[in-house]
Amino acid sequence: MLLEIAIADAYGAGFEYDPPSDGRPNDASRYVKHRRHANKRPGDYTDDTQCSIAVAECLLAGTTAPLDFGAAILATFKRDPRHGYAHGFRSVLEGAADGAGFLASLRPHSDKSGAAMRAGSVGLLPSIPAVLAVAATQARITHDSPGGTGAAQGAALMVHHQAYGLGPVAELPAFLAAHVPAVDWQRPHRGRAGPKGSRSPAPRSAFCWMRAA
Repeated sequence: MLLEIAIADAYGAGFEYDPPSDGRPNDASRYVKHRRHANKRPGDYTDDTQCSIAVAECLLAGTTAPLDFGAAILATFKRDPRHGYAHGFRSVLEGAADGAGFLASLRPHSDKSGAAMRAGSVGLLPSIPAVLAVAATQARITHDSPGGTGAAQGAALMVHHQAYGLGPVAELPAFLAAHVPAVDWQRPHRGRAGPKGSRSPAPRSAFCWMRAA
């Protein structure tokens, strides 16, 4: 699963927020370097995969308190500094000495999609209440807002729904709406997605991570 996340992340990073008419081929035939990522090689995964690794390591260790997630995100960055983090967030990571210091330096109320991008592996937990609780815990250290936390819960639940064979993909909007009312999962999206968690394509396609793996 993490391998598939890394592949998709590394490919998508070349086109993030770029207009579709910029002339570069977006046909999955090769990795492409983003014009604004001067220090990132084509094919390198970004912060989204690195934070997904951190969350997965916490799940494997059975340590899922906020400090555990914060310490894991910091540790994965320190051992392998990656490009792709927002400038301010990277500065916090570079300056933090431990998990507690990292959490204390954050402004944790983002409503963007970062917490959803790292939540996929949470969906492998065995029950819906566990998925909702752990997805919210890891989200709130950086995205303590209805949209940010709700998107993370939705991303994890998509994986859970498909991993445990709870129904066809067509039933996902109703399934998510029943468990995560903070996001309008049943409203068709049109136009550009943007960075907000509640409007990002990331949570809506999270089940693909599980099926591809």
